[in-house]
Amino acid sequence: MKNIYIIILLIVFGGYSYSQSQNPKFLGDLPLSTGYEHVGNKDLYVGNKGSELFFANIDDSTSLGYIKTENFPDCLLAVNKFGGNDIYKKLKSGGFQRIIHVKKIDGTFKVFYVDNNNESYNLVLTAEEKDGHTTFSATLLGYTFYWNNLLK
Repeated sequence: MKNIYIIILLIVFGGYSYSQSQNPKFLGDLPLSTGYEHVGNKDLYVGNKGSELFFANIDDSTSLGYIKTENFPDCLLAVNKFGGNDIYKKLKSGGFQRIIHVKKIDGTFKVFYVDNNNESYNLVLTAEEKDGHTTFSATLLGYTFYWNNLLK
């Protein structure tokens, strides 16, 4: 009986530590001092005019990827501890909400949607490192897939 309690405690604390190890569900607005460095334009097959990619330079040591697509919310790309990125969409009320989680497992990038509890709930696509994919390319695929599925 004692072993069963230990196993239950390990499962409960293991689940708690996992949920605490992910990026937060919401981020505040970027500081007014944030500088935006244009990286380039890329057709991510969202909207009619392509997307613009930026670095949002928050300070000397902190930069985040930033995507602007006409008629869609701006998005931030934040590195996560799973060898991937999380995508946050800009909210009309201010701040950003995590919508996509990209995780690297044994050379495979797995792209998940994020639910209201900030958990990865739906595997929507995979991209293989052996096929030339990187964390960034898998993240951009997730971005495209997310917005195109919302339009259906």
